[in-house]
Amino acid sequence: MGGSLNAAGSEITRNTATAGSVSPSGVGGGMVVTAQASTVFTDSILANNLADTEGHDFWADDASVSLCDIPAETVIYEADGNAQYIDGWYTDASDKRYTLPSME
Repeated sequence: MGGSLNAAGSEITRNTATAGSVSPSGVGGGMVVTAQASTVFTDSILANNLADTEGHDFWADDASVSLCDIPAETVIYEADGNAQYIDGWYTDASDKRYTLPSME
């Protein structure tokens, strides 16, 4: 049975998971949650992290993750240089990497 983490008022930003470094598989740029652990984020920012394989901001395997809503127009998505506000959580799996819709 895994442990638990309750993160309130936390900020996890600008981290990178590169395959072959700290994260051998390149997953979970901001956080990795495994082994039946549970994580709850409230009033927190988990954004603008990068991962080579999947899960830019977080990656969970056999775990429970509860994410807070993203307050409107408070956090800017930096990876594409378009300075758009983050408006929610999106799938970022290895076979379905998240990218912003085209601005054209």
